[in-house]
Amino acid sequence: MCLQKSYIGSLWFTAAEGEDMAATAHAGTLNLGVFEHERFPLERVNEALDAIDQRSGGFTNVVIMH
Repeated sequence: MCLQKSYIGSLWFTAAEGEDMAATAHAGTLNLGVFEHERFPLERVNEALDAIDQRSGGFTNVVIMH
């Protein structure tokens, strides 16, 4: 009960820039291979949150599926 965590997103791009990036990804001209993806079922949500704390840097996308 003493440990509090918050996860805050950030806005890197305008809506137009995001749409341009999505279009290049859809066209296959944007290399998304630099992103590390980890998927966790909802039952493993605590493990997913721990994975965020254990990342070694760079981009990490943790997906909690239900």
